[in-house]
Amino acid sequence: MATVLIFGGVGGWIGQERAHASPAQTTVDLNGAFNEDAFSFDANRADGNFDGSGYTYAADNRKAAFVYEWTNYRLGSFAAGKNNSVKATGQTLTIPAGKYASIRILGASTNGDKTGTFRIRYSDSTYADVSVTMKDWSTASPSGHVVQKTPHRHNGSGDANLTN
Repeated sequence: MATVLIFGGVGGWIGQERAHASPAQTTVDLNGAFNEDAFSFDANRADGNFDGSGYTYAADNRKAAFVYEWTNYRLGSFAAGKNNSVKATGQTLTIPAGKYASIRILGASTNGDKTGTFRIRYSDSTYADVSVTMKDWSTASPSGHVVQKTPHRHNGSGDANLTN
């Protein structure tokens, strides 16, 4: 089973990127869109199922809010039993009206890298299809960006070491 997830903080930049300055940002609240539990704590490793085989990110080693490449991100709740990631299944995520220079998406895939199409629909009913590749969450990749490192991931019976 393949999974592509958006964890949180889909955001748009308004204006130009400037060295040493944070561009104005709009963050999209994804709480209503979370449809999968991708995080568990060491105390409850069996919580969640990111990859369809019972593995999850170790929440103990994650920051819920952080900045990466001048973009603010906030992950979903790590509480047991809470959905905290968006599994891409063709749904629509609404971004507030505005003029944006870019859209930043934080995500990962399971069982190999996955490429899919994100459709950006504009207020005038036109759209642009953008091909996006999400890198596998547990494989080191020279072309992927590692936003937060973790020494292990969880499964129902313990931990598994990661390479990234």
